Amino acid sequence: MTSAAIIAKIVNLKDADALIALLSLGEIPEVKLDFDAAPSPVSKLPVELLSKVFYLSLQFMDANGRRKPNTFPERTRLTIAHVSHHWRETALNFPDLWAEIYIRAKSKVEFIDLALTNSKEQPLYMEALALRHNKEGILHVLQEGSYSRRVKGIYHTGK
Repeated sequence: MTSAAIIAKIVNLKDADALIALLSLGEIPEVKLDFDAAPSPVSKLPVELLSKVFYLSLQFMDANGRRKPNTFPERTRLTIAHVSHHWRETALNFPDLWAEIYIRAKSKVEFIDLALTNSKEQPLYMEALALRHNKEGILHVLQEGSYSRRVKGIYHTGK
């Protein structure tokens, strides 16, 4: 089987073994994406609506309205900001998305700073989980005068 035939099978997603065969020949397929294809329906949403979808994605509620355990809104924000240039610009320019700051045992000050900066002048709400493992995160916000005056609530969970 020729490389072109193998590539055709891979591109058409008809044969997973084709990729293995191609790689065994020492060739790496070149995949061309069609950027001229019709935009997805999500890309047609107005920025205001897309922003609200992003915000709601942080809520992690189950069908009964309870927060799901072991969810990490900070990861969700970063994922949203890495999907596309449009999504990144939308997320970074929507302060409500960043005004709720979640501090976990391994939260990095750099991420807290990113949330503080992107929240612009919005009131801040903080949730600290297992505070004894990351007091620095809360103190970082509270000791910085320009941020501490914006803190409207702190919710502490865990030990």
